[in-house]
Amino acid sequence: KEIGLNKTIYESGSFRDPAGRIFFHKDSVYREVFPAGVERIKFLKDKNILKEIIDNGFLIESQEVNNLNFEITNKNSTIVKHEKLKFISYPYEWTFNELKDAALFHLNFQLFLLEKNAKLVDASAYNIQFRRNKPIFIDLLSIDKYNEGEYWNAHKQFCENFLNPLILKAKKGINF
Repeated sequence: KEIGLNKTIYESGSFRDPAGRIFFHKDSVYREVFPAGVERIKFLKDKNILKEIIDNGFLIESQEVNNLNFEITNKNSTIVKHEKLKFISYPYEWTFNELKDAALFHLNFQLFLLEKNAKLVDASAYNIQFRRNKPIFIDLLSIDKYNEGEYWNAHKQFCENFLNPLILKAKKGINF
């Protein structure tokens, strides 16, 4: 999609997120956070959780950008610039041990967030990449405030994306 004189390319894979979308501009990765997702960012920043999860190696570097040198279509959106990873891989390409590492990372991240009164709102394996051979979370908008007593709605997705494929491979030798 052309915006002004600069070419901005929207990531087709982020169409499912009602809170925002990924786009690329001049070899950088950005996330347009729609008004529906702004409260999540505000919660993470106000409670200093965003800095903690980045400093603890759970989330890629992510920083709100105020001075844009290009235009965005929705003036009510917030723009976040993300660290650009050198290599993107997909769960169906991972080895058993990589999927296991990603699953354990996901659970450890969820436990860390619960201590901060936050949670992961989904458990998509696609939200994890590998940086220097270690799992790292890439979806800032998959983090939200936790409400006491709330059930983890992402449990089913965690089983589908992580637990079931690992069990099938470990017990039956069926590749995922």
